[in-house]
Amino acid sequence: MKSEELMEAIGDLEDDLLKTSEPAQIHRKRRKWYILAACALLAAALLWGGVQIFGRGEVIQSPKAKAAALGEPEYPPQKQWEDYYNNQTANLPDPIYDRWQKNRGAGEGLGGFFADTILQLLGEENEENAVMSPLNIFMATAMLGEVTGGESRQEILKALGVESPEALRQKARGVWELCYYDNGKEKIIPANSLWLSNDWDYHQETVDRLAREYYASVFRGEMGDPEYDKLLQEWLDEKTGGLLTDRIRQLSFEPDTAMRLISTLFLQTKWVVPFDPAQNRELPFHGSKGDQTATFMHGDDYTRIYYYGDKFIIIPLSTFEGTVWFFLPDEGVSLKEMMQEEAFKAFLEEPSSDKYYKYDSVKDAYIPQTYRGVTAGDFIKINLSIPKLDISCQMDLKESLGALGIRSCLEVGKADYSPLLKNGMAFLQEASHTSRLIMDEEGITAASYVDFAAGGALPPQEEIDIVLDRPFFFLITNTGALPLYAGVVNQP
Repeated sequence: MKSEELMEAIGDLEDDLLKTSEPAQIHRKRRKWYILAACALLAAALLWGGVQIFGRGEVIQSPKAKAAALGEPEYPPQKQWEDYYNNQTANLPDPIYDRWQKNRGAGEGLGGFFADTILQLLGEENEENAVMSPLNIFMATAMLGEVTGGESRQEILKALGVESPEALRQKARGVWELCYYDNGKEKIIPANSLWLSNDWDYHQETVDRLAREYYASVFRGEMGDPEYDKLLQEWLDEKTGGLLTDRIRQLSFEPDTAMRLISTLFLQTKWVVPFDPAQNRELPFHGSKGDQTATFMHGDDYTRIYYYGDKFIIIPLSTFEGTVWFFLPDEGVSLKEMMQEEAFKAFLEEPSSDKYYKYDSVKDAYIPQTYRGVTAGDFIKINLSIPKLDISCQMDLKESLGALGIRSCLEVGKADYSPLLKNGMAFLQEASHTSRLIMDEEGITAASYVDFAAGGALPPQEEIDIVLDRPFFFLITNTGALPLYAGVVNQP
């Protein structure tokens, strides 16, 4: 398989179905809570999600528009891979770097939401693999906050840790721009969309705001019309790089749908130091369902940095667009027990290596230190073995949203979608999140949970072996320390 094909990941977030107080004829099987996660040496990740609103209100007697895109956002310009090696452009201003500098603090204040979302979806005892995207869920939830009002909006603002709709828009735009990157080879591409119904009237200013502040594509058509379904499928297939084609072909709009929001995230990146396939080895993985043989990628004798808490050790591996953090519980410590540690949550809230080192001007060196219960170790030689993975999963978000305090938009009579919809009653009926992750010798294909095979307490040796041969957790961040994906691996 080619690198570009491996550097893709899937996560889908089929969000919120909002419905009227009178049940519509919706025949949807409730999806089970599946979660599958993986890590790879060539990274590519995808996530897609949506908010669908069902309702019955006064039918608007407006002209029926054919299924069509009403507008496409203009993405910021990007330097291509070749430009970085072109002497004619090397010294010119770099809009990517300038935008990164402007937005580098966009994720501040969101650490609590990211950590709580990860713990809600991955923190329970589970024998299956799991993967999710905190960032994709944030973008979908932020758009939901834009189209709601009253108590519904206030709950969303509180859960996201922002004080006002204006602050939410600024935060969402900053996060989007801090993530967005596409040089032709390395990619982090978030994409948002709004799907409107011919039969529901809406506020144009809200539609314009979604397009402007959230880089959302806007569509309108007849819900239940195959032509509109095809438009939806084509848009999703493009934004997910063709990785979810079989699933996307089954998607369609229910006739009673009033509006749908869909958010996607595509990640494609390589390891800075790829694994040599010749070093692969077959080893037992002591998983939740018993031992099984798996193919492990192996890197001998690399000088690496690491971190540790009372019950786990963390090994970071660099990609060209960020870091993958592998969390391995101590022997005898379960994933759930590790994830209940305050130090674990603290690291999720601030996954930045510069917090764990202090510059000593006398020694002219950075000295490891402890920060919020996690201690940095010195650079040592670590022989690392990581299982190859290809995992997919689907999970229900509704209960987790409620646990985060987002409740009224789920209830008939309390949900308020008046900032967007002019007529009818709607409420959040369904929220789901689907993703896929591939890990191989070259890079990563989606976000997943990472685990390391080693003890949590700091080993005093100058050289150690770490084999991720038992359940572990992983976190994938970009260069701005935003959590793109997280996952748990119980069985490769």
